[in-house]
Amino acid sequence: MSTTTPAAPERPLPTPTRDSQAYWEGMREGRFVLQHCAACGKVRHYPRPVCPHCFSMES
Repeated sequence: MSTTTPAAPERPLPTPTRDSQAYWEGMREGRFVLQHCAACGKVRHYPRPVCPHCFSMES
């Protein structure tokens, strides 16, 4: 008796935003690019417009 393996479901491609564009371009090039806050200097991931550490909107 033979069995078949079900196909893996297709994952949707991400839609880059203004904040995540550099991250996705880096991934496409094989680089891991993270945002750094211009106000406090801390690294943040996932890409977003507001720093979760100091709440600055400077990137």
